Amino acid sequence: MSAEIVTIVAGQNLYKKGDAATNCFILQKGSVHILNETGEKVAGVSPNMIFGEIEIFAGINSRETEAVCVTSGSAVSVPAEVLNSKLSTLNKSQADLVMEVAKSAIKRMKP
Repeated sequence: MSAEIVTIVAGQNLYKKGDAATNCFILQKGSVHILNETGEKVAGVSPNMIFGEIEIFAGINSRETEAVCVTSGSAVSVPAEVLNSKLSTLNKSQADLVMEVAKSAIKRMKP
Protein backbone atom coordinates (compact mmCIF):
# COMPACT_ATOMS: atom_id res chain seq x y z
CA MET A 1 0.00 0.00 0.00
CA SER A 2 1.08 3.53 -0.63
CA ALA A 3 -0.06 7.00 0.28
CA GLU A 4 -2.61 8.77 -1.92
CA ILE A 5 -3.85 12.32 -2.29
CA VAL A 6 -7.54 12.78 -1.44
CA THR A 7 -9.79 15.76 -2.03
CA ILE A 8 -11.61 16.96 1.07
CA VAL A 9 -14.81 19.01 1.13
CA ALA A 10 -16.10 21.38 3.82
CA GLY A 11 -18.47 19.48 6.12
CA GLN A 12 -17.01 16.08 5.22
CA ASN A 13 -16.21 13.61 7.98
CA LEU A 14 -12.83 12.01 7.29
CA TYR A 15 -13.47 9.61 10.15
CA LYS A 16 -15.82 9.22 13.10
CA LYS A 17 -15.37 7.83 16.60
CA GLY A 18 -15.38 4.05 16.39
CA ASP A 19 -14.22 3.87 12.76
CA ALA A 20 -11.27 1.58 12.06
CA ALA A 21 -7.94 3.43 12.38
CA THR A 22 -6.62 2.30 9.01
CA ASN A 23 -4.80 5.47 8.00
CA CYS A 24 -3.59 8.90 9.01
CA PHE A 25 -3.54 12.12 7.04
CA ILE A 26 -1.16 14.94 6.20
CA LEU A 27 -3.20 18.03 5.40
CA GLN A 28 -2.01 19.81 2.25
CA LYS A 29 -4.69 22.45 1.87
CA GLY A 30 -7.80 23.40 3.85
CA SER A 31 -8.57 23.03 7.54
CA VAL A 32 -9.87 20.24 9.77
CA HIS A 33 -11.23 20.13 13.31
CA ILE A 34 -10.70 17.16 15.60
CA LEU A 35 -13.70 16.61 17.88
CA ASN A 36 -14.02 14.48 21.00
CA GLU A 37 -16.98 12.20 21.72
CA THR A 38 -19.12 15.13 22.93
CA GLY A 39 -18.43 17.13 19.75
CA GLU A 40 -16.04 19.52 21.47
CA LYS A 41 -13.14 20.75 19.34
CA VAL A 42 -9.92 19.40 20.83
CA ALA A 43 -7.56 20.33 17.99
CA GLY A 44 -7.38 22.33 14.80
CA VAL A 45 -5.40 21.07 11.84
CA SER A 46 -3.81 23.36 9.25
CA PRO A 47 -1.67 22.58 6.19
CA ASN A 48 1.45 20.44 6.70
CA MET A 49 0.12 18.93 9.93
CA ILE A 50 -0.46 15.21 10.47
CA PHE A 51 -3.65 13.92 12.11
CA GLY A 52 -5.28 10.57 12.75
CA GLU A 53 -1.95 9.07 13.74
CA ILE A 54 -2.51 8.95 17.50
CA GLU A 55 -4.59 5.75 17.52
CA ILE A 56 -2.07 4.05 15.21
CA PHE A 57 0.86 5.07 17.43
CA ALA A 58 -1.06 3.94 20.53
CA GLY A 59 -1.90 0.55 19.00
CA ILE A 60 -5.64 1.25 19.15
CA ASN A 61 -7.66 -0.18 16.25
CA SER A 62 -10.58 2.25 16.32
CA ARG A 63 -10.89 6.02 16.30
CA GLU A 64 -11.22 7.89 19.58
CA THR A 65 -12.09 11.18 17.85
CA GLU A 66 -13.83 12.60 14.80
CA ALA A 67 -12.16 14.59 12.00
CA VAL A 68 -14.38 17.13 10.22
CA CYS A 69 -13.29 19.27 7.27
CA VAL A 70 -13.90 22.95 7.94
CA THR A 71 -12.68 24.21 4.57
CA SER A 72 -12.17 22.27 1.35
CA GLY A 73 -8.72 21.22 0.23
CA SER A 74 -6.61 18.09 -0.02
CA ALA A 75 -4.72 15.67 2.18
CA VAL A 76 -2.34 12.78 1.81
CA SER A 77 -3.87 9.58 3.17
CA VAL A 78 -1.14 7.36 4.64
CA PRO A 79 -2.08 3.71 5.36
CA ALA A 80 -1.43 2.47 8.89
CA GLU A 81 0.85 -0.23 7.44
CA VAL A 82 3.18 2.46 6.07
CA LEU A 83 3.27 4.28 9.41
CA ASN A 84 3.80 1.02 11.32
CA SER A 85 6.67 0.04 9.03
CA LYS A 86 8.38 3.33 9.89
CA LEU A 87 7.73 2.75 13.59
CA SER A 88 9.27 -0.72 13.34
CA THR A 89 12.64 0.89 12.57
CA LEU A 90 12.73 2.45 16.06
CA ASN A 91 14.41 0.66 18.93
CA LYS A 92 12.16 -0.63 21.72
CA SER A 93 12.60 2.33 24.07
CA GLN A 94 11.85 4.80 21.26
CA ALA A 95 8.76 2.83 20.19
CA ASP A 96 7.57 2.61 23.80
CA LEU A 97 7.96 6.38 24.18
CA VAL A 98 5.90 7.05 21.03
CA MET A 99 3.17 4.71 22.30
CA GLU A 100 3.06 6.33 25.76
CA VAL A 101 2.90 9.85 24.30
CA ALA A 102 0.06 8.77 22.00
CA LYS A 103 -1.88 7.17 24.86
CA SER A 104 -1.43 10.33 26.93
CA ALA A 105 -2.72 12.46 24.05
CA ILE A 106 -5.84 10.30 23.78
CA LYS A 107 -6.54 10.72 27.50
CA ARG A 108 -6.26 14.51 27.16
CA MET A 109 -8.86 14.53 24.35
CA LYS A 110 -11.53 12.83 26.45
CA PRO A 111 -14.14 15.08 28.10
